[in-house]
Amino acid sequence: ANNNVLRIDTESGKPINYGPCAGTFPQIKAVTLRWVGAVAKEVGIPVFAGRGATTWQDAVEFLMAGAAGVQYCSSIMLRGLGYVKTLVDGLEGFMIRKDYRKMSEIQGRAVKHLLSAKEFIEKVKPRYAVVDHKKCEGCFRCYEVCFYDAIKKLRRKIQVIKENCAGCTLCTQVCPSQALITKERESVLEHFQAMAAAHKDLVPEDIYPSKEFEQKVVA
Repeated sequence: ANNNVLRIDTESGKPINYGPCAGTFPQIKAVTLRWVGAVAKEVGIPVFAGRGATTWQDAVEFLMAGAAGVQYCSSIMLRGLGYVKTLVDGLEGFMIRKDYRKMSEIQGRAVKHLLSAKEFIEKVKPRYAVVDHKKCEGCFRCYEVCFYDAIKKLRRKIQVIKENCAGCTLCTQVCPSQALITKERESVLEHFQAMAAAHKDLVPEDIYPSKEFEQKVVA
């Protein structure tokens, strides 16, 4: 039977993975994790997580999202059964370092912080990035990943352009020195303006007003 994934030999143009094969990778973990958290928050029965878990850290994330257990497949198929010991040792080391006595102390720790789409809109205020120049090492990883042109290169540091920052937090996730944090915006309008900064001419004037619009409002 065909597995529910597809790989293609680009030289021949033919599928190459008929039959059992490794088909779940880290790229889908975020989607699985999101649904594990959503389901675990609503039901009173054990939820098992799978599809996307490859490291011991993934097990911690899934457990904190409310999973009662975590299933591994692709990583063990690709690395062999000996990889199970690596997973167990990593998880055990984490529990010792954090002084967790049992798995139940990890399970569900993040659930109370998970928000529905409606709650997210109502409770989460827009944010923008701020850089601590004492910590910034000038690696420019944030500059490379910013989709909003909100990071400017200085000689050996970076500068955040607040007016362009949409508050997506991606820069804080890739910064190796934890030099970037986010702060709350003063207003929702500022957030919309930041997201529209690259295409001001395509948004309504009440979001990014022209001088003519501002004059009409004043009048």
